[in-house]
Amino acid sequence: MSGWNPPPGQGGPPYGPQGPGPQPGYGPPQQPGYGPPQPGYGVPQPGGYGPQPPYPPRRRSSAPLVIGLLGGGLVLVVVLVLVVALAAAGGKEYTMSTPSVAGSLRLDTSSSSTTSAAAARGQLQSTFNRVDQVVSAVYTDGTTRFLFLGATGDMGDPDDLLSNLRRAPSPAGSGVSIAWFETYAGGNEGEAACGMATSTVSSSVRVTTCAWQTESSFGQIVTMPSVTTLNSPRPPYISTSALGSIMRQMRPYVETEK
Repeated sequence: MSGWNPPPGQGGPPYGPQGPGPQPGYGPPQQPGYGPPQPGYGVPQPGGYGPQPPYPPRRRSSAPLVIGLLGGGLVLVVVLVLVVALAAAGGKEYTMSTPSVAGSLRLDTSSSSTTSAAAARGQLQSTFNRVDQVVSAVYTDGTTRFLFLGATGDMGDPDDLLSNLRRAPSPAGSGVSIAWFETYAGGNEGEAACGMATSTVSSSVRVTTCAWQTESSFGQIVTMPSVTTLNSPRPPYISTSALGSIMRQMRPYVETEK
């Protein structure tokens, strides 16, 4: 991914009410052109072409699961599948942390936020088996809460981030559709993407997320709408472009080079 173009359909005020009808680009989870998975490694190709050369070893992958507390007395599990192809990695090494201030955000130490952060951290640790360090916390700008997850370890090629995210299906029964867009990662290296997760049950329920990846670090920020927000007739949401800006401001505070 060299360079980036602003994500489509993200103009206008970052905290605007949802307009009528679906937003451009927020289509069904199956993107055109992303067909069924290729045959597994070792499965012979159709006849008529002679012997096939051996396939390279399959690259290991993992899918961190992120839990967002959506309020209203109901905990909706928003599964943001971040498929990272793990391969031999080099480059710089980083340390992740959760300082009291991260860009324009401040740490939220309330009991509900601490519980949400711990649950997300546990999910990441249990599903992403090649990490050296995992941190999580909830931050706030005074109005909206944001779940942050960070990890270090062997993360693979960051150039594959967006394509992996777009290929990754939402687990069956999750009731979530996610549209992903490329964005600028900020910092000196890495790639980034932002996504809009929409409930397939109620299109008015939206959660925004952004993530960056280097060969040895990973960070993700997810919006956590309040009960009041979700109960409003037209719940406002944060656009991917606005959250991308928040992520870039936050990154140097939570990720430091060793």
